[in-house]
Amino acid sequence: MAVALRAVSSDADLERIIGVRVGVDPLLETTADDLRFLASRLRGPLHLLATVDGKPAGFGFAGVFPEQEAEPFAFADVGVLQEFRRRGIGSALHAALSGHVRGLGKDGLQLEVPEQDVEAIEFFQKRGYVEVERQKAVELDLTALAPEPPQPPSGVEVFSWAERPDLAAGMYEVYRGASDIPGLDGETGWTAAEWRARE
Repeated sequence: MAVALRAVSSDADLERIIGVRVGVDPLLETTADDLRFLASRLRGPLHLLATVDGKPAGFGFAGVFPEQEAEPFAFADVGVLQEFRRRGIGSALHAALSGHVRGLGKDGLQLEVPEQDVEAIEFFQKRGYVEVERQKAVELDLTALAPEPPQPPSGVEVFSWAERPDLAAGMYEVYRGASDIPGLDGETGWTAAEWRARE
């Protein structure tokens, strides 16, 4: 078994990472543009792809968000497909990302682990990680709603951004007010340029 880690350098590698991410957690719907945008927001971003005998097996990502500059930790994301676990791949990714963020002046990693992935939780707990926040993923089954969508209240108009591009500045202000979510992400937020690029 030949395990290899390499820094991502192509769109094909980004697509491989996306495939691994979805295999680790189907709720992680991501596009290559999402990953590129994320990297553009971070200082010192590093994407790693782990392969076993040439087959994608795991991924790792780390970097420092602007709002983390005063914190001792960097953002990270790590995952290994179930069939490749317990072969040292997660440990190799974790070590590589830890070394990378030390070079960025950070001595810790902050990451998210799905609560249903008990094996991953144990992996990180054995390495000294502690839970600092818990979030729930929720979804709404739109097929259960009435066949005819309700009409907006009197005086409220709903339309696409393409129909009214002149309202972008106001939309950004709504984003800033509506994205103030309590928790670790409470202080995060995109600049107007980042919001426009992302949206």
